[in-house]
Amino acid sequence: MYVENKKTVFQLFSSQKNYAIEVISVLNAIEFSPYGVKKAWSDWKEDKLVRSQLYVKERAEFLGPEIATGHFVCFRGGKVRFYGHKDWIVEDPDSDIIPNLPRFYLESYKMEAVDCSKMTLVYEGLENMKNMEKLKWLSLESCPRIDDWCLDRISGEFCDTLEYLDIRSCPLVTEKGIASLSKMKKLKTLLVGGHPEAKNLELVCLMLEDVLPELTIRGILYCDESLLTNDESHE
Repeated sequence: MYVENKKTVFQLFSSQKNYAIEVISVLNAIEFSPYGVKKAWSDWKEDKLVRSQLYVKERAEFLGPEIATGHFVCFRGGKVRFYGHKDWIVEDPDSDIIPNLPRFYLESYKMEAVDCSKMTLVYEGLENMKNMEKLKWLSLESCPRIDDWCLDRISGEFCDTLEYLDIRSCPLVTEKGIASLSKMKKLKTLLVGGHPEAKNLELVCLMLEDVLPELTIRGILYCDESLLTNDESHE
């Protein structure tokens, strides 16, 4: 005789793994107030962003570090240029592939320039840009998440090759991050400006140019030109 096996609402959640307890534990961790819900949503988006930029070892091993960097940057709205190529490589919004960017390892492809302007690049994502042998041009202009830790990592990774660096409009950068660039012995051009948290920026830049004699820093005034004008008018 068939006997219908009815379950209560709570019994529907019961199982050997007891998913109900897991769900309840997650819900208990959330503060159900406007602030708590907003914070939980913000934390989830942050975690998703970081995970989307984690280093993929298999990709680097298959493509090599130079081309792998190209895929990482271009698929996130940036652009790259290899030695021996005049044109920048950018993503085609109407295509699933990036034109002119190899999809397999080619020893002759060495990265010359990387433009990450306006990318939401996080510290963890910088690991995807390592082991490039000859990178000499890098723009991080208007990258809202680039901070002092990022600059310290970049200065260590490219201390022997980078000649041009643009960090304008990176609001999290302070004088400490700019000072860390002293390790970049071949740096010739540094673009700064738009760092509201930086203190004594003029002094730090002056000291950096003293440590790196071949460096020219653009975007900084070492004195108030209006004062010079006033002094001249009194003579």
